[in-house]
Amino acid sequence: MLLLGIMLLTFIFTVLLVNQIWPSGKRIPQAVEEGEIPQAKPRGPLTRLMTALIKIVGRSVEKLKFPFFIEMERNIKTKLGLAGNPGNFSPSDFIAIQILAGIGLLFLVMILFETTNLIYLLLALLVGFYFPNYWLKEKINIRHKIVFRSLPDALDLLTLCVEAGLDFGSAVNKLVERGEKGPLEDEFFNMQQEIRMGKSRVDSLRDMAQRIDHAALTQVVNSLIQAIQLGGSLASILRTQSDQMRTQRFLLAEKLAAEAPIKLLFPLLFFIFPTIFIVLFGPIALMFLKGGF
Repeated sequence: MLLLGIMLLTFIFTVLLVNQIWPSGKRIPQAVEEGEIPQAKPRGPLTRLMTALIKIVGRSVEKLKFPFFIEMERNIKTKLGLAGNPGNFSPSDFIAIQILAGIGLLFLVMILFETTNLIYLLLALLVGFYFPNYWLKEKINIRHKIVFRSLPDALDLLTLCVEAGLDFGSAVNKLVERGEKGPLEDEFFNMQQEIRMGKSRVDSLRDMAQRIDHAALTQVVNSLIQAIQLGGSLASILRTQSDQMRTQRFLLAEKLAAEAPIKLLFPLLFFIFPTIFIVLFGPIALMFLKGGF
């Protein structure tokens, strides 16, 4: 029971801590070029306090040159890139969030459960420290699902633009302007920005695939790079990849639909069926206890 309470407190505390400083992740629209600069959402005192505290602890973490922290920063930097990192956190900042979550959960357990047991406090500290990492993995999985779901539609729009006579760069611009807003559209926007800064189209595509690190997008990017290098038809490649991605999405939907009855088995057995049995057989049991039928 104590472990369940610790896990619940960890989830609540971590979500509140990160959501106070993690913005929505929406990209600034291109209307800035027209002079329409959007106003930033004002941050409250609690947000500013948490951000300042995280920065202070993060700077202290940066000074630690232990191999454990260096390897952890490297792994967190990769995961933050895969998650999109809308908060522009540095690896040391995220380690600071882990440290604060661990310490905060330790004090919550001490206050709410009125315990000073060293084992329980150490467990609370470890769970609080590693739970933000688990939360970050879930953010990566959600981002990958959104990218995979929006990839066929984005490829369809690119195919229509290329077949209409636009080059690939102009087609990507149309996708950024009129496509569905999300992580994939943001990455295409970043790719276009890199091209404008002088990076080659092949390198920009390859970097975009590495930033997202999803098998479906990597397959599409590899096909586009091969077509660009060999001078093949981009329209045919885009249409073929669009059909393949749509088929994969349909197969994934069928797989999830087939798994739904198995996933519903647990709540049926432990939550719904006992309630039905109580409603049906409860009056009979009460009559029997009162003296028979």
